[in-house]
Amino acid sequence: MKRATGGINLIKRGLYPRFELVDEFRRETNGKSFHILSLSKLLQIFNASSAVIDSVAATENQLSSELKVYDDWLEYRKYLNIPKEHRITCDHKSWKQKHRLDTDTYLIKEYNLDNELINTYELYDSTNMDPPFNRELYAEKN
Repeated sequence: MKRATGGINLIKRGLYPRFELVDEFRRETNGKSFHILSLSKLLQIFNASSAVIDSVAATENQLSSELKVYDDWLEYRKYLNIPKEHRITCDHKSWKQKHRLDTDTYLIKEYNLDNELINTYELYDSTNMDPPFNRELYAEKN
């Protein structure tokens, strides 16, 4: 999972609330659950036309990619002190839950103004799965 501000996690696989908000919701509602759906999925449930569903799904996919690049990469760029003039790529390598940590691993490549690869990093983005849900970034330069 990838975390964004405002209590929402944006990731390729979907939109999810932060762990601490789910925990708070369950406490406040005596164990009730909730569901988050994409608009395209909601339209499917209500039997919208295929053309409308396909159009909405295409827009969701495009926006999801753009938001992920803006949100996650900006944070990783700051953490790694990569100048904004340098281009970066960010490839998801793995996701693990171990020792009560939810950890995503990314391969981040940094390119200079001449589009030459100058640095490669392996970045670990971890969130504690128990309150207070602390988050930690750690990177190794390859």
